[in-house]
Amino acid sequence: MNRGYTLERYRRIIGELRETVPDVAVTTDIIVGFPGESAADFDDTMKALAEFRFDGIFSFRYSPREGTAAYAMSDAVADEEKARRLVELQALQREITEACNARQVGREVEVLVEGPSRRDPGAWKGRTRANRIVNFPAAGSIVAGDFVRVRITGAGFLSLEGRVAAGDQLAERHG
Repeated sequence: MNRGYTLERYRRIIGELRETVPDVAVTTDIIVGFPGESAADFDDTMKALAEFRFDGIFSFRYSPREGTAAYAMSDAVADEEKARRLVELQALQREITEACNARQVGREVEVLVEGPSRRDPGAWKGRTRANRIVNFPAAGSIVAGDFVRVRITGAGFLSLEGRVAAGDQLAERHG
């Protein structure tokens, strides 16, 4: 894919980032089935995914786009194989994301309130500084745009559950 970096350089950058900002959330984009991607290449991608343990990924099957350099490349990966690889990749990432989210349980985090929760009209939804979705029961005079301290009480694949932290209902109001 004509990337201008090596795995070792990427490993060093991620290591330095996590050392400097221990709670940083790291995400990436991954395309499977790029023309010429061998089974060994895909295995290397899976090993890198297991090593780097991204908080989340955006993953896609390669699809040709007219006008791109890859459009004319030969050695296409069969659609069935691209689909299989994507399912395998996403299953591993799901395990990793669930573990990353589970590590948040018990922590108190600052949440930017976005608005009512879609699942529960009596609850709020917001995002942490690491862009994790948090659902928590409505309390007091919280409105969208507020920053509140929330203690994380549960974790799933797509979101966290929490309760407004005692004594610090409203961290900051914007707007």
